[in-house]
Amino acid sequence: MKRPKSSFLFLIFLLVIIVLLPSIDLIAQNFCVKGSSNVISHVPLTFHNYSLIEKAQNDSSFVYDGVDGYGPQLDDGFTTTLNCQTHGKREMMGMSFDYWSASVMWKLELPRDLHVNGTVEIKVFISSTFRELGFFDGGGYGMGLVVFDENGNEVIAFTAEGSGGLGNPFNSIPEAYILNMNIDYIFKKSHSIGFFIGAGSTKRGFTFKVHFDSPNTQSGVTLPIIDQQENFRFDVIEANNTYEIVAISDSSLTNFEFNKSERKINFSSFGIPGTAGYCRVWIPKTLLYAENKWTVLVDGNSVTPTVNEETNSTYLYFSYNNNIETIEIIGNNAIPEFSPQTILLAILILTIVVVIHRNILRRNNAS
Repeated sequence: MKRPKSSFLFLIFLLVIIVLLPSIDLIAQNFCVKGSSNVISHVPLTFHNYSLIEKAQNDSSFVYDGVDGYGPQLDDGFTTTLNCQTHGKREMMGMSFDYWSASVMWKLELPRDLHVNGTVEIKVFISSTFRELGFFDGGGYGMGLVVFDENGNEVIAFTAEGSGGLGNPFNSIPEAYILNMNIDYIFKKSHSIGFFIGAGSTKRGFTFKVHFDSPNTQSGVTLPIIDQQENFRFDVIEANNTYEIVAISDSSLTNFEFNKSERKINFSSFGIPGTAGYCRVWIPKTLLYAENKWTVLVDGNSVTPTVNEETNSTYLYFSYNNNIETIEIIGNNAIPEFSPQTILLAILILTIVVVIHRNILRRNNAS
C-alpha cells in the first residue's frame, strides 16, 4: 500500500521550519555594567515651582517637586513666604534660648547613582521686611542636603550655617545668600535629595521670603559630580551567532531592543532632567549598517552623530539633554533574514529528503 504524498510533503515542510526557526527574530538581551570613570563635572541645578508636595498649615514648611538643569520657568519668578512657627532650643555661649524656625525644600529623585565629591554650593535669594523684632531678638539661617530613601525616611543630612546675630538677618530686597559644604558621598538610585533653606529667630512669627524660578532670582545648587560613565553590553543572538553592541554613557541605559525589520536599535536613557548626557555606541557591521547616513532620534527629534567606521563595527557618538529619553539608531542594512549557513543546511536537508523519497517510491513501484 502506497503512503499518501501529502503526509510526506508535510514532513518536508516541518523539517524546513525546524531548521529555519532559530534564525527568525531570536533576540536575547544581556545588559550589564562593566566600569566607570572619575571625571568631575560641576552641574548647576535650578529650583523650580513645578508642584507643591507638602505644606505645613502654619506656613512654616514647604516642599516642592522641581530640581533640574533647566532654566527659570517664570519671568517674574516665584516667592514662598515662610512663617517661623517650629519651636526649638539652642545653646550659645553657655546659655539656652528658645527659637522658632521655618524651611523650604526642593526634592530630586535620582535616576541613577550619583557620586558627589567636592564643594557643593547652594545659592538662594531671600528677603524679609519683618519689623517686630525686639532689642535682644535676632536670627540666622542655614542650608543643606537631606537624603531620603524610597519610603521617605531620612538617610543622612549635610548642613551649613550662615551668619546670624541680633536683628533681621535678611534685607528688605531679595539678595543671594550662598553657603558651601564639602561632600564626598554616593547618593543611591531611587533615593531622593532634598535641598533646603531654613531660617530661625528668637521671635515667634518671624517671616521671610524665598525667591526662585526667575532669571533675576535664580536660586539653585551646583553639584560636583563624578561622571560615572558606564559600559553597557547588549547581545543579539541570531542563527546561533551572537552580535555584541557596546554602549558607553553617563546616563543610565535600559530597555535595549534590536528590530531587524525596521533596521534599528532603540533603548531608554535616564539622567537628571535638563543636564547634558552623551552616548558612545559600537555596532557590528554584520548586524546593522548604514551605507550613506545613520539616523539617530532622541524622543523623535533628529540629532547629528559623529560616525567613525572601524574594521568590523561602526562607532557613533551623540549628545542630548537628559530626561527619560527614547533613543533610536537607524541604519539601512540589517542582518539577512537567514544566514548563508542556514540556507545551505536547508538545501542539504531538502536534497536528502528528496533522495529518500525517490528511493521509497522506487521500492513501492517495484513491489
